[in-house]
Amino acid sequence: MVINSPAEGSKAIVKFVEEGGLCINAEQDHNDNVGCRPMDWFPVKINGAERPGTNTLLPTKEKEVGRLFTKPNKIKQIRANDKWHNADKSVVTLATNDSGDYIIAALLKHGKGAYIITAMQNEDQGQVDLNLPFIENLLCYAAALQNKSLAAQPNSKLFVTWFTLKTNP
Repeated sequence: MVINSPAEGSKAIVKFVEEGGLCINAEQDHNDNVGCRPMDWFPVKINGAERPGTNTLLPTKEKEVGRLFTKPNKIKQIRANDKWHNADKSVVTLATNDSGDYIIAALLKHGKGAYIITAMQNEDQGQVDLNLPFIENLLCYAAALQNKSLAAQPNSKLFVTWFTLKTNP
């Protein structure tokens, strides 16, 4: 597939998710001078906002949180910046900042697939090092979501085997 414009790329991402793909949106960068442009690769509304960075997060009680913050690593903090807010009601908030007014992690199911949306900040090695356990959890969470949506049995797939061994020693 050849993509010739950002609009075509956005449409391709939405179609990919509709058909069962999984899109991890690791972060967004809001700039007060430019604003946060509409995210065309999301099929619903969610706004970004310029906010100071934070290392705190509060997981929600939503059932979709699952093991995102507990397996394979116990997540107590991540580095987040420029949070999400004013999301469509179909966006499930998985974690907020410590005051609960901005989204740090969310899940949006769309068609046969899903979007995992975060507000991580990974602009230097220290931030990446702090976020690395959460990034590993994100990949495991994504594999678990994908397993639920696939008709094929994934038991012999390398990542699923690794995840099973990592979380059930």
